[in-house]
Amino acid sequence: MELAILSFLSLFMSFLPILLILIFVIAIIRYTQRQEKRAIERLEAERQAALLQEAQFNVLMERLDRIEEKLEIHN
Repeated sequence: MELAILSFLSLFMSFLPILLILIFVIAIIRYTQRQEKRAIERLEAERQAALLQEAQFNVLMERLDRIEEKLEIHN
């Protein structure tokens, strides 16, 4: 019985560094994937903000054109 426990512990101790390295690599991969997902979400938010600003700019330009036309009519 003791021999079985000792052999199991020695086997476990021999695989422990490999398991730790594997867990570390998996943690790094998950962290990288999470950061990539956040970066994609940030880029999408920035793209949406740029589209909104462009639309607002176009509305302002149309208003400016109408104001210029009214000023030309009055002069």
